[in-house]
Amino acid sequence: HHLFYGGAFGLGKLTHHAIFVGGSGEGGGEGGGGGELEGDVVHFSGGANADVSLKAKLEARIQREPLAQFVRQASDMGAEIQIVPHPPTARPRPEIVRRALKLEGGGGYNLVVNNCEHFARECVTGIRSSHQVGMALSAPLHFLRGLREDLLRLGRHPVRGRPLR
Repeated sequence: HHLFYGGAFGLGKLTHHAIFVGGSGEGGGEGGGGGELEGDVVHFSGGANADVSLKAKLEARIQREPLAQFVRQASDMGAEIQIVPHPPTARPRPEIVRRALKLEGGGGYNLVVNNCEHFARECVTGIRSSHQVGMALSAPLHFLRGLREDLLRLGRHPVRGRPLR
């Protein structure tokens, strides 16, 4: 499954995406034991410390982490995990999982051209795309106003951590 939650970096306009790859085996099974938070996701991550700042994202790598950790990050931001419906052109699930695992360890995070949504959509469809980047480019003033409101609400600069005036 392609998963996401809103509120990446503490900003409501940005989303964070991952691919659910199943249990600890590389086959992408659904996990064992029946617990709903079992299994792993592969996504751009700043590491086990769950640092979701923009600065950490710029240094992020594609990593495999427990689903429970991904859910905890979303919960800490008041967000809920959602499933992105696969389009008719989606790859078969085993191929999606293989692609995500193959990309594990990669880096080069860039908010505009190589973000977590690009990674997830490439795994699912073979096409690197990002709806949130598309929205920002098609309606930049609306997107930037919303981002500014989020930053003011947050009260700190997302990279430098300094208070905003």
